[in-house]
Amino acid sequence: MQTATSQHNEPEDHLPGRDGSEHHVPEHFVMVEQQLFDVHAILDVRRAELELVAIQLMDAQHIFEEANARVALAETPLAQREHGEARRRLHELQIRHERATQEVNELVSTKDMLLAKLVG
Repeated sequence: MQTATSQHNEPEDHLPGRDGSEHHVPEHFVMVEQQLFDVHAILDVRRAELELVAIQLMDAQHIFEEANARVALAETPLAQREHGEARRRLHELQIRHERATQEVNELVSTKDMLLAKLVG
């Protein structure tokens, strides 16, 4: 006699239930669960990276503000060069921060989609 799951040719895992009975978990559920774990792990790393970039961005903003004040007070070639370098560094970090934020948001969306598959 075939079970409904075996009629669909879908392998299944067997997990013990709270009451000791065996529950059958379809393979697609296990695959989605693994994807969810993988996305969660990547999301943790990307959030940590985003936090680091945010700190670097704050530091770069402070350095840029100081360079801005120096170039306004002393219009020397050195002050202008430092101002230009600080501006470039700030711009690079703003781009990195935007990209990191976008990546985290995409991973959160992916995680939400996978959770919806598990629940629904």
